[in-house]
Amino acid sequence: MSFASRSLPPEAEDPPPTRRDLLRLERDMLLRQVRPRVRSDRQERIRRRIADITKAIMTEETSR
Repeated sequence: MSFASRSLPPEAEDPPPTRRDLLRLERDMLLRQVRPRVRSDRQERIRRRIADITKAIMTEETSR
Protein backbone atom coordinates (compact mmCIF):
# COMPACT_ATOMS: atom_id res chain seq x y z
CA MET A 1 0.00 0.00 0.00
CA SER A 2 1.50 3.28 -1.06
CA PHE A 3 1.34 6.57 0.77
CA ALA A 4 -1.08 7.95 -1.81
CA SER A 5 -3.57 5.10 -1.38
CA ARG A 6 -3.37 5.35 2.42
CA SER A 7 -4.01 9.09 2.37
CA LEU A 8 -7.17 8.81 0.26
CA PRO A 9 -10.49 8.64 2.08
CA PRO A 10 -12.19 5.25 2.00
CA GLU A 11 -14.54 4.72 -0.92
CA ALA A 12 -18.23 4.97 -0.18
CA GLU A 13 -20.07 1.68 -0.19
CA ASP A 14 -22.89 1.09 -2.62
CA PRO A 15 -26.26 2.00 -1.18
CA PRO A 16 -28.41 -0.96 -0.18
CA PRO A 17 -30.77 -2.17 -2.88
CA THR A 18 -34.25 -0.72 -2.81
CA ARG A 19 -37.42 -2.80 -2.68
CA ARG A 20 -37.94 -2.13 -6.39
CA ASP A 21 -34.41 -3.36 -7.17
CA LEU A 22 -35.04 -6.56 -5.22
CA LEU A 23 -38.36 -7.11 -7.03
CA ARG A 24 -36.67 -6.62 -10.40
CA LEU A 25 -33.93 -9.09 -9.49
CA GLU A 26 -36.49 -11.69 -8.42
CA ARG A 27 -38.52 -11.09 -11.60
CA ASP A 28 -35.43 -11.52 -13.81
CA MET A 29 -34.54 -14.74 -12.00
CA LEU A 30 -38.06 -16.11 -12.48
CA LEU A 31 -38.19 -15.08 -16.15
CA ARG A 32 -35.19 -17.35 -16.79
CA GLN A 33 -37.17 -20.28 -15.38
CA VAL A 34 -40.17 -19.87 -17.69
CA ARG A 35 -40.40 -22.52 -20.41
CA PRO A 36 -42.47 -21.70 -23.49
CA ARG A 37 -45.41 -23.96 -24.23
CA VAL A 38 -45.08 -25.81 -20.89
CA ARG A 39 -48.26 -25.75 -18.81
CA SER A 40 -47.36 -27.38 -15.52
CA ASP A 41 -48.47 -26.24 -12.08
CA ARG A 42 -44.95 -25.03 -11.35
CA GLN A 43 -44.83 -22.95 -14.53
CA GLU A 44 -48.24 -21.45 -13.71
CA ARG A 45 -47.01 -20.47 -10.22
CA ILE A 46 -43.90 -18.87 -11.73
CA ARG A 47 -45.99 -16.92 -14.25
CA ARG A 48 -48.41 -15.79 -11.53
CA ARG A 49 -45.53 -14.60 -9.34
CA ILE A 50 -44.01 -12.70 -12.28
CA ALA A 51 -47.38 -11.02 -12.86
CA ASP A 52 -47.65 -10.08 -9.16
CA ILE A 53 -44.12 -8.65 -9.13
CA THR A 54 -44.77 -6.69 -12.31
CA LYS A 55 -47.93 -5.19 -10.79
CA ALA A 56 -46.01 -4.25 -7.63
CA ILE A 57 -43.24 -2.58 -9.64
CA MET A 58 -45.75 -0.67 -11.76
CA THR A 59 -47.67 0.43 -8.65
CA GLU A 60 -44.49 1.73 -7.03
CA GLU A 61 -43.49 3.61 -10.17
CA THR A 62 -46.88 5.24 -10.64
CA SER A 63 -47.18 6.25 -6.98
CA ARG A 64 -44.11 8.47 -7.20
